[in-house]
Amino acid sequence: MSRDMHAPPAGYPYGQDLERLAERAIVFLNRWTTLVPCFWGPSSEGKTYFVRAMAARLGARFLHVILKNMKPDDVLGAQVLTPSGELRVELSWWVKEAMAAAQGGRKVVVFLDELDKADDDLIAPILTFLRDRTVYGVALEDEEAIREGKKERRIYLVAACNPGAFDEAMRCRLAFIWWPTDPAGYYSVAGGSPLARAAVEKAAPLLAERRRRAERQPPPMPEFTKATVDALRRGEQELLRMARDERRFVLSLLMPPSLAEAVEEEMAHRQEQPPLDLLVEQPQELARLLARLELPEFVATAASALGHALKVGKGEALPAITAAIYRGALAPIAAGSKDAGARREALERLSAWMAERPDKEPLGEMVADVLSRLGGEAFFEALARDGLLRLQEDGSLGGELVELLLALQEPVQEALIP
Repeated sequence: MSRDMHAPPAGYPYGQDLERLAERAIVFLNRWTTLVPCFWGPSSEGKTYFVRAMAARLGARFLHVILKNMKPDDVLGAQVLTPSGELRVELSWWVKEAMAAAQGGRKVVVFLDELDKADDDLIAPILTFLRDRTVYGVALEDEEAIREGKKERRIYLVAACNPGAFDEAMRCRLAFIWWPTDPAGYYSVAGGSPLARAAVEKAAPLLAERRRRAERQPPPMPEFTKATVDALRRGEQELLRMARDERRFVLSLLMPPSLAEAVEEEMAHRQEQPPLDLLVEQPQELARLLARLELPEFVATAASALGHALKVGKGEALPAITAAIYRGALAPIAAGSKDAGARREALERLSAWMAERPDKEPLGEMVADVLSRLGGEAFFEALARDGLLRLQEDGSLGGELVELLLALQEPVQEALIP
């Protein structure tokens, strides 16, 4: 059994619902961002079939590019020296066909398959292509006109990969969409960790039952997750409202705590893996964005939305780490308190709350350990110092909130590294 197969999280869409959401995400990302949507999941789970069917629904031509064992010249093209001594660009077959179809007014879906199996010498040209949508300086489309709304996007890029190692630069160009696998893969997330193995073994029967019930009645989701999913279902304009100028969005379909503990611990030791959520993120660009922003105003606006958009109840499924940050870190600061005792009390209350869950005896210990590695009060005091107390001005769920949620991942991730 493959070690990289994972269980579907509670609240994750299934079947036609997942396909509809994924199609909206693909269209949104291609129109409004520089990210390329990438299906992440084991082989033979229907990714190619879905992308082909999506192209048919869009009335688009489908071009399937399998990157395994291909050379750079085959993938994108080459610069050829003519007898007169000039360099001429010879584009690859699919680039020519995609550009010809787009220039003729037809949409094209280019499916870059087996991205993780591309040879090392392909990485640099693929990165340039994904970033600029150009091949040796030749643009597939007029990107400036598309961004300004003067032209419609006609070439849609979609990628697919199996779980595997990715260079950080490659990850920054992709928006991973998890394509779930069979429940038989639940146990493989545990790896060699006894704690993770125990958590997954305990969670697997519950997850299997949730999946069996999913088509009849989808399980409840945290408020923020539900709001984001509903917005995606309503369409692109609602996503644009949520993402605003940053043009980011997160469809954070969170896992049940039992499985989340195992996955968080496992992922901490395998940093090369893509995220398990349907998550749009650009870590390097995010860091640059945060450096340019006026942090106090930015963080205050985001935190004001956290107060009511991320309510956690005992019956809701949130991973231990996100629960620790959202419920424990920001709650006392959102209440307007700089008092260290209030923050400490909130953290203790969080640990007790997690420990009380009947299906998760080890979870409280894990939360306590993570909080201690984060530096507890010192981490939250740094946030408070940068303006988290000005909270009630803007209650909207927008791009600032999304950026803050992504920014909070880094300290959590660092805290989990042994």
